[in-house]
Amino acid sequence: MYTHEDIVQPRDRRAWTDEEDECLRAAIETEDAGANPPSKWHAIAKHIPNRTNKDCRKRWWAQMATRVSKGSWSSDEDERLFSAVDDLGTKWAAVASRVGTRNSGRTSHSSFPLQYLC
Repeated sequence: MYTHEDIVQPRDRRAWTDEEDECLRAAIETEDAGANPPSKWHAIAKHIPNRTNKDCRKRWWAQMATRVSKGSWSSDEDERLFSAVDDLGTKWAAVASRVGTRNSGRTSHSSFPLQYLC
């Protein structure tokens, strides 16, 4: 009989290299050219050794997508955030889509006042 450890092989977490980032950009252009946003992550991941479709998707959305802003929030983004939370609550993926310049992780970890949610 197989144990969980026999089936699931944990992988070491490691930082993405500049070369992998370039491969990811090229793979997106090859496999999903013109798609906005990319969606063929299984095909894209085949171009980057030792990275899964989930790794590629998360890297793209967290670090590389040009529409995702990092750093301080602008007053316009804050207004869109407050408005989206008023309408949607804490459904962060939907809120992020409404804000448009931040992903769900950045939206949920913003300096959003907790008392605003109560």
